[in-house]
Amino acid sequence: MNKCSFLGRLTRDVNVEQINGTTLASFSLAISRKFKTREGKTSEEVNFLDFTAWDKGGDAIAKFFKKGDAIIVHAAAKQDTWTDKETQKPRSKVIFRVESFEFVPGGQKRSDEDAGDTNEGSGNSGATSAPSNDGGGDDIPF
Repeated sequence: MNKCSFLGRLTRDVNVEQINGTTLASFSLAISRKFKTREGKTSEEVNFLDFTAWDKGGDAIAKFFKKGDAIIVHAAAKQDTWTDKETQKPRSKVIFRVESFEFVPGGQKRSDEDAGDTNEGSGNSGATSAPSNDGGGDDIPF
Protein backbone atom coordinates (compact mmCIF):
# COMPACT_ATOMS: atom_id res chain seq x y z
CA MET A 1 0.00 0.00 0.00
CA ASN A 2 1.39 3.40 -1.00
CA LYS A 3 -0.59 5.98 1.00
CA CYS A 4 0.84 8.77 3.13
CA SER A 5 -0.79 11.66 4.99
CA PHE A 6 1.06 14.77 6.09
CA LEU A 7 0.26 17.96 7.99
CA GLY A 8 2.75 20.73 7.31
CA ARG A 9 3.35 24.29 6.18
CA LEU A 10 4.38 25.38 2.70
CA THR A 11 8.03 26.46 2.61
CA ARG A 12 7.51 28.55 -0.53
CA ASP A 13 4.72 29.66 -2.84
CA VAL A 14 3.30 26.98 -5.12
CA ASN A 15 5.06 26.70 -8.49
CA VAL A 16 2.57 26.18 -11.33
CA GLU A 17 3.39 24.87 -14.81
CA GLN A 18 1.16 23.96 -17.74
CA ILE A 19 2.13 20.69 -19.40
CA ASN A 20 0.11 19.92 -22.53
CA GLY A 21 -2.77 21.97 -21.11
CA THR A 22 -2.66 20.22 -17.73
CA THR A 23 -1.74 22.00 -14.50
CA LEU A 24 1.24 20.73 -12.51
CA ALA A 25 1.62 22.41 -9.13
CA SER A 26 4.75 21.68 -7.11
CA PHE A 27 5.49 22.74 -3.54
CA SER A 28 7.44 21.76 -0.46
CA LEU A 29 6.18 21.23 3.08
CA ALA A 30 7.98 21.58 6.38
CA ILE A 31 6.76 18.77 8.59
CA SER A 32 7.78 18.66 12.24
CA ARG A 33 7.81 15.86 14.77
CA LYS A 34 8.23 16.36 18.50
CA PHE A 35 9.67 13.56 20.59
CA LYS A 36 11.36 12.84 23.91
CA THR A 37 15.05 12.03 23.97
CA ARG A 38 16.58 9.29 26.11
CA GLU A 39 17.39 12.00 28.62
CA GLY A 40 13.69 12.91 28.83
CA LYS A 41 14.05 16.26 27.07
CA THR A 42 11.59 17.32 24.39
CA SER A 43 13.15 17.72 20.97
CA GLU A 44 11.85 18.55 17.52
CA GLU A 45 12.83 17.24 14.11
CA VAL A 46 11.80 19.01 10.90
CA ASN A 47 11.69 17.34 7.50
CA PHE A 48 11.25 19.09 4.16
CA LEU A 49 9.31 17.07 1.58
CA ASP A 50 8.46 17.77 -2.07
CA PHE A 51 4.96 17.34 -3.50
CA THR A 52 3.26 17.55 -6.89
CA ALA A 53 -0.44 17.97 -7.61
CA TRP A 54 -2.04 17.63 -11.04
CA ASP A 55 -5.14 19.04 -12.73
CA LYS A 56 -7.91 20.57 -10.60
CA GLY A 57 -6.17 19.64 -7.34
CA GLY A 58 -3.07 21.53 -8.47
CA ASP A 59 -5.18 24.52 -9.53
CA ALA A 60 -6.95 24.62 -6.15
CA ILE A 61 -3.75 24.30 -4.11
CA ALA A 62 -2.12 27.09 -6.13
CA LYS A 63 -5.19 29.31 -5.67
CA PHE A 64 -5.79 28.84 -1.96
CA PHE A 65 -2.33 28.19 -0.44
CA LYS A 66 0.76 30.38 -0.12
CA LYS A 67 4.10 30.17 1.69
CA GLY A 68 3.52 29.57 5.42
CA ASP A 69 0.00 28.15 5.09
CA ALA A 70 -0.83 24.84 6.76
CA ILE A 71 -2.28 22.00 4.67
CA ILE A 72 -3.09 18.34 5.11
CA VAL A 73 -2.16 16.26 2.06
CA HIS A 74 -2.87 12.64 1.26
CA ALA A 75 -0.32 11.39 -1.23
CA ALA A 76 1.50 8.46 -2.79
CA ALA A 77 5.30 8.26 -2.82
CA LYS A 78 7.00 8.16 -6.22
CA GLN A 79 10.70 7.50 -6.81
CA ASP A 80 12.09 9.77 -9.55
CA THR A 81 15.40 8.76 -11.13
CA TRP A 82 17.66 10.60 -13.57
CA THR A 83 21.27 10.94 -14.62
CA ASP A 84 23.15 13.97 -13.28
CA LYS A 85 24.21 16.11 -16.26
CA GLU A 86 27.54 17.11 -14.70
CA THR A 87 28.72 13.88 -13.10
CA GLN A 88 26.79 11.39 -15.27
CA LYS A 89 25.93 9.51 -12.06
CA PRO A 90 22.45 8.15 -11.40
CA ARG A 91 20.38 10.23 -8.98
CA SER A 92 17.02 9.68 -7.33
CA LYS A 93 14.55 11.46 -5.09
CA VAL A 94 11.20 10.60 -3.54
CA ILE A 95 8.43 13.00 -4.49
CA PHE A 96 4.90 12.70 -3.11
CA ARG A 97 2.05 12.93 -5.60
CA VAL A 98 -1.00 14.54 -4.00
CA GLU A 99 -4.18 12.50 -4.29
CA SER A 100 -6.31 14.79 -2.10
CA PHE A 101 -5.86 17.60 0.40
CA GLU A 102 -7.67 19.30 3.25
CA PHE A 103 -7.75 22.81 4.61
CA VAL A 104 -6.54 23.26 8.18
CA PRO A 105 -8.97 25.49 10.11
CA GLY A 106 -7.06 28.69 10.92
CA GLY A 107 -4.08 27.35 8.96
CA GLN A 108 -3.77 30.31 6.59
CA LYS A 109 -1.19 32.86 7.72
CA ARG A 110 -2.33 35.50 5.22
CA SER A 111 -4.36 38.51 6.20
CA ASP A 112 -7.82 38.97 4.70
CA GLU A 113 -6.35 41.45 2.18
CA ASP A 114 -3.79 38.89 0.94
CA ALA A 115 -6.53 36.32 0.39
CA GLY A 116 -8.70 38.89 -1.37
CA ASP A 117 -9.47 37.01 -4.57
CA THR A 118 -10.95 33.93 -2.88
CA ASN A 119 -14.36 35.67 -2.72
CA GLU A 120 -15.25 33.76 0.40
CA GLY A 121 -15.85 36.81 2.62
CA SER A 122 -15.94 34.68 5.75
CA GLY A 123 -13.02 36.39 7.48
CA ASN A 124 -11.08 33.14 7.74
CA SER A 125 -9.19 33.33 4.43
CA GLY A 126 -11.42 30.60 2.99
CA ALA A 127 -10.02 28.00 5.38
CA THR A 128 -13.20 25.95 5.68
CA SER A 129 -15.64 27.22 3.07
CA ALA A 130 -13.51 27.08 -0.07
CA PRO A 131 -13.96 24.07 -2.35
CA SER A 132 -11.40 21.30 -2.12
CA ASN A 133 -10.88 17.81 -3.42
CA ASP A 134 -10.57 16.35 0.05
CA GLY A 135 -13.32 13.78 -0.32
CA GLY A 136 -15.40 15.23 2.51
CA GLY A 137 -12.77 15.21 5.26
CA ASP A 138 -14.92 16.67 8.03
CA ASP A 139 -13.12 14.59 10.64
CA ILE A 140 -9.88 16.51 11.16
CA PRO A 141 -8.14 14.70 14.03
CA PHE A 142 -7.44 17.77 16.17
